[in-house]
Amino acid sequence: MDSGGEALVLQHEADTPPGLLADWLERRGISHHIVRLDLDEPLPAEPNGWHRLVILGSERSATDLRPGWVRGEIELARHAVEAEVPVLGICYGGQVLARAMGAKIDLSPPPMIGWHRIEPECSDAPDAGPWLHFNYEVFEFPDGATPLARSAQGAAAFRSGPHLGVQFHPEATVEIVEAWARTDAARLGRLGIEPTAVAAASEQCRRWARTAAFELFDAWAEGL
Repeated sequence: MDSGGEALVLQHEADTPPGLLADWLERRGISHHIVRLDLDEPLPAEPNGWHRLVILGSERSATDLRPGWVRGEIELARHAVEAEVPVLGICYGGQVLARAMGAKIDLSPPPMIGWHRIEPECSDAPDAGPWLHFNYEVFEFPDGATPLARSAQGAAAFRSGPHLGVQFHPEATVEIVEAWARTDAARLGRLGIEPTAVAAASEQCRRWARTAAFELFDAWAEGL
């Protein structure tokens, strides 16, 4: 695997950091630069000079263009795809990548919260899991992309050349999940989901999740 070049990582809130992805980048000797869009840090218009682009999760919707950076991210992802700069889109980031490739985003009936298995569709697919899901919307597979996996919601992962979009959260650590569960406790309660149960399941999956995440990130870096 080529460990050269620098990755541009787009982060949207304080509690949506790169987590295990940052550990993987460091372990693989890949330098990275984080742009905090919630802090109004400038978003590049082009992927010039970057060797990889990562778009992390967000509480925002990729269908809501009121934050100007949402539209900017979609355009940046589109330019990266055209320039064959490998893109990794995680949950919201996967939706941004899917939109950049012309696909639709739909509400997820019902939302998928917690650790759930996916159904791989080919040998290149991610492991069946369980993977951490924390999403209220879901992308459709873009035209021309290779479906990698589905979940009870619908599309779970796709690839297109060097680009990978996933609807789940391989980057999430136990601490990240605990923060999300606390922040979203009221809404989870209305859905009949116990926040402490999500956090406890994350602790049980800790070791497996790190190994599976590293394998998935390696597959992305190696072009799937």
